[in-house]
Amino acid sequence: MSLQIDKSELPLTLDLWSILVLAVPSFIYQLGYAAVSEEPLFRGFLWGYLRKLKCPEKWIWLFQTGLFMLGHIYYVTNAPVSFWIIVPVGGLVTGWLAWRSRSIATSMAAHGALNALGRTVGYIFAYSRL
Repeated sequence: MSLQIDKSELPLTLDLWSILVLAVPSFIYQLGYAAVSEEPLFRGFLWGYLRKLKCPEKWIWLFQTGLFMLGHIYYVTNAPVSFWIIVPVGGLVTGWLAWRSRSIATSMAAHGALNALGRTVGYIFAYSRL
């Protein structure tokens, strides 16, 4: 990810303030972009439908993670670490949060935070390349 970031996007100095300036808007953006579109689909409608069919919740948890991975199949070639590690772990974590809390609000917040964290860490690594 850090190689995809243009150097002109980077702050002049890297301190706590500039990291927050990157992270907070990224969280808000990710919450309104990826989390709002993906969480209701994977952890809301799909989970609820399969639960009505009396599927065991453990299997729903694993199945929705598999479908979540398929929804991110475009990462296979350009970001294989994301596809094989970050996406499944993120799917399991957000699925577990939705399962245990019985709400997609927690998984939406976690989804936004995980995506924002990834972007912020990418900026930090990109800055270290200067």
